[in-house]
Amino acid sequence: MSRLIMFQFDLEKIAPPLSLTLGLLLAGCAGDTKPPDSGNFDDEASAGANDSGLPLPIDVGVGELDPGECIAGEKNGEDGAAWGYVHQCGGVWWGRIGFTFEGTGLDLYVPSADGWAHFGQGHEDYLESKVMACCGPHDPQLPLADQPTYAENCMLDLRQQVCMSISAGLESAIESGDIPKLKETVDLQNWIADNTTACMKGLEDTNDSPTGLKAKWEIPPAGTPWDESDFDIQDVYVEVILANLSDLYRPPAIEGAPICDSLNWNRDHLFERGLPPSGPGIDAVLESGAGMMLGPVIDPESGTPLQLGTTFASLDTSCTGLDCSRLSLSADASTNTWSLDELRLIPEPRLTAEVAGQTIVVEQSRIELYGDAKGQLGMAGGVSEYRLAAGDAQFVVRAEVAGEMVMLFAHSSTDLVAVSDSAGGWELQPFELVYTDAQGDAWTMTVSATQWL
Repeated sequence: MSRLIMFQFDLEKIAPPLSLTLGLLLAGCAGDTKPPDSGNFDDEASAGANDSGLPLPIDVGVGELDPGECIAGEKNGEDGAAWGYVHQCGGVWWGRIGFTFEGTGLDLYVPSADGWAHFGQGHEDYLESKVMACCGPHDPQLPLADQPTYAENCMLDLRQQVCMSISAGLESAIESGDIPKLKETVDLQNWIADNTTACMKGLEDTNDSPTGLKAKWEIPPAGTPWDESDFDIQDVYVEVILANLSDLYRPPAIEGAPICDSLNWNRDHLFERGLPPSGPGIDAVLESGAGMMLGPVIDPESGTPLQLGTTFASLDTSCTGLDCSRLSLSADASTNTWSLDELRLIPEPRLTAEVAGQTIVVEQSRIELYGDAKGQLGMAGGVSEYRLAAGDAQFVVRAEVAGEMVMLFAHSSTDLVAVSDSAGGWELQPFELVYTDAQGDAWTMTVSATQWL
């Protein structure tokens, strides 16, 4: 019997320095999944397009890009660098990774087997654009189809985001248990994560419109783990089933648009597995809250585990805008169900711990719900209680450790319970997240009771 079938697996539904030691543990070692590489763009700059909508390479020079000029990769020279403004691309996409396991065909869809993902204005914040163009100012009076240089720049970024999102989606499925964590599945995920550039090139456009993309990358087995005849995974492909661009946005005042020097500006804002909520929701900002991370013993002599305490960015810390920790949920009283749609906890910008005379530094960390999580509505003490069972919420943790960016997936190891208060705010009762590394060591984040307004 297939090992995947034994797991009732249906993908369509589903002693170096201590600072280096910590970085390796957080980043994952042999036998563990890994975050996707951002890849490289061959074409640095373009302006105008030929009849097929493909960009015409040019030398855009240094400094601010002119209207109609775009860059994909960084363009640095002796006289400086080229830079443009972030333009938010709007549209829809749907894709998957497919392969055979012991002869059985399987698919993992992103965002979901049940439908596609919308992106752009009205679907995510401008500063968290899923798909972008890095260009000189566009003409807001013209439709995107009449500005093919911008459309193609959007498509270049979409390819990168698709490849990275599918790698991260595969990592999420493995770490959550939706896909069994076998050597073959981890090796597959590692290879996809390391080959973003090849993925972008492999998704060759079979749609002649500059605002549409349909592509399938059937990965040649040479040089891959599945090149071995006894490897149970074979016939791997990445496919963009549907992708259409509809619009382009930047703030009316150009001074309000952030500056970019490549399409890597938004590489942390990936598409996630799962569909967004369809009904009305509740959005709240953290009023106050704190947490404690507890790691394994990494100094055998002292026997002391790693500990990092933090307060989260909140109204009490005078946070503003997207720098605040956020909560979003929606409920369906007719079915007594609810959905945790967003939970973002932002620790202090720089955390340090002293271990065996060395300073461990963790910077720019974020703890974010991956996708969404479904729970049950109930009553407790005369108050409506929103409860998620332990293990039903998955989180992605990003941080800079020892100068290296790392990303890992953790899950809720206790029930997560939200209750509303008489003043119209919300409380999340204390809960715990856990990540188990490749050595079998557990890293936990205990979040104290948090208040949300």
